[in-house]
Amino acid sequence: MRRLVGYVMASEGIYRPDRVEVTLTRDAATHRGEYLLVELNGKNVMLQAEDVYVKRQTSSYDEKLVRDGVIREDEERVVAKAVCWQVGYLEGGELKPYLHPIPPLTPVFRPSEELEEFITPDGPSISIGTI
Repeated sequence: MRRLVGYVMASEGIYRPDRVEVTLTRDAATHRGEYLLVELNGKNVMLQAEDVYVKRQTSSYDEKLVRDGVIREDEERVVAKAVCWQVGYLEGGELKPYLHPIPPLTPVFRPSEELEEFITPDGPSISIGTI
């Protein structure tokens, strides 16, 4: 069963087909190297997390407070992010890239059965010519 981990949302507002920024939901966590999945036009497009971090917007006033030893934790301002590279989708046993930008607010899932199919394809993994 797929589990929702977040939504595509780029801090800079730029959405590309190859690099995807995911805003994680409050109860989700992911790690570097983990495979994630988006469904686009009936295709299960796999992503792989390259970087995972926590973002907190700060102001000069926040820095002054910290300098003065006044620590105020505000969980509402903390956002977990994952930057992923698109790996592609399987079609007819071949790995193909999804060539269109991945739109904002696309749900991102932790794959289950799709991951097994993706990393253990049928047939030989390496083919060296034919005889």
